[in-house]
Amino acid sequence: MDHELLFVSGICLLLLASVSFVSAWVDNRRPVLAGLMAATGGVLVALVGFGRDAGLYRPAEVPEVFTTIAARVMSLF
Repeated sequence: MDHELLFVSGICLLLLASVSFVSAWVDNRRPVLAGLMAATGGVLVALVGFGRDAGLYRPAEVPEVFTTIAARVMSLF
C-alpha cells in the first residue's frame, strides 16, 4: 500500500471515530468502537509519518492527497 492511501484511510477513520465517540457519549454507552477506530486511524497516520522520507504530509498537501485518492477510486468505476 502506498502512503497516500494509508493517510487518507487513517484520517477518515479518525473522523468517523469522533462521530462514534459523540454518539456513544450522548447515549451513555462506552465508546468501544470509537476507541478501536481511533487507535486504528492513529496507527495508519503514524505509519505514514514513519514510512515516508519527508515525514507526514504538510497541511497544504492534504487536499491534493485526498483528490488523488478520490480520482483513483473514481477510475475504478
